[in-house]
Formats: sequence, C-alpha cells, structure tokens
Amino acid sequence: MLEAIAIKLVSVFAGFLFEQALMAGDRIQIEGAPAWYYEEKNPGYLYAFAYRDGGLEMLEPLQGDLSLKMEERIQEIVDNVVYKNFRHLSDPAEKELVHQFRHDRDLHLFVKGHIRIDRITQEDERDAGFLRQVRRARVFGAAILPKKALLEYQTERINRLQQSISKERARKGFEALDRAFEEDEMDEVVRELEALSP
Repeated sequence: MLEAIAIKLVSVFAGFLFEQALMAGDRIQIEGAPAWYYEEKNPGYLYAFAYRDGGLEMLEPLQGDLSLKMEERIQEIVDNVVYKNFRHLSDPAEKELVHQFRHDRDLHLFVKGHIRIDRITQEDERDAGFLRQVRRARVFGAAILPKKALLEYQTERINRLQQSISKERARKGFEALDRAFEEDEMDEVVRELEALSP
C-alpha cells in the first residue's frame, strides 16, 4: 500500500505542475512594473517574482527574496497536492510518508542549487510631474526553476522516504517478534521450573 501512495504522490505532483503551466497563460499587468513582471513565458519552468524599493544595492536582497518566493511557491504546490488528494489516509505508514513529503527540510538547498535569475530590471526614481506621482527607485526580478528538475527531486525524495519508512516498519516488526519470542521462551522456562519443583 505504501508503494501505491508513493506512486500516486509522484503522479499527482507531476499533474499539478502541468496544470500550473496551463494556468500560467494569463498575463497580469501591474502598474509601474515592467511588462514581463508576472509573465510566465516558458511552461517548462516554475517562476517566482519579487521587487524591492531602492537601487542597484538591492540586487542581492532581491535574489534572496526570489529564492524565498520560489520555496513558498513549491511548498504551496505540495500543500495543495496533499490537501486535495491525501488528507483522508488511515494507515499510519501512509500518513507518515505524506507528512514527511510535506515537510521538506532540504527544500532551500534544492532551490539554492537549481534557481536561476531570469530577468532583473532597475527603474530609476521618478519625480512628480504634471500627471505623474513620485515613485521611488525599484528593482524588479524574476527567477526560474526547471520543473523537470523539481519533479526528479521530488520523485527521488519520495522513493527515499518510502524506503526509510518501510525499513523502520520492518525493524519495528522484528522487534515485536523478538519480544513475542522472548515472552514465549520465558513462559516455557517458567513452566519447566514449575514442573521441576515439587
């Protein structure tokens, strides 16, 4: 049963990534932002967008923001997959697999290793004009992460989690058997001692 849940986790996650690509076709235009901001042009990538008030000194903090936004986006996908498909599990091992899938301690390392900055635009401060308002300088950024790499990462992770849970389950089973044999042996020793005593 655990194997079936693991396979379903991978297939539902892949389906959700594909569904995200179809929904990304809508174009959102935000006043004051570059035309490409919130435009997901390539369905093979997961996108994250962020901006910071300030000039070029904000490039490094912006890159950190983009990584954080990407982690949040991936976590949101995982949470949606689990909520829509796996919230009514009853088997403790299956619940543990889904719980560990949801709580990825290494997600930030994966994102850090695979994220790429796609576009950055720095817009200068704008003075007030006749019809324009004052606007501070801003830096806009977009980052991408290949969906294929994300799917491979999650597939490998689910397989590793499944093996770990199966091994732990087997270990507990053997411990229970050992305890049962020890109890049976002790009962047998007690019976032999009782038979020997007058």
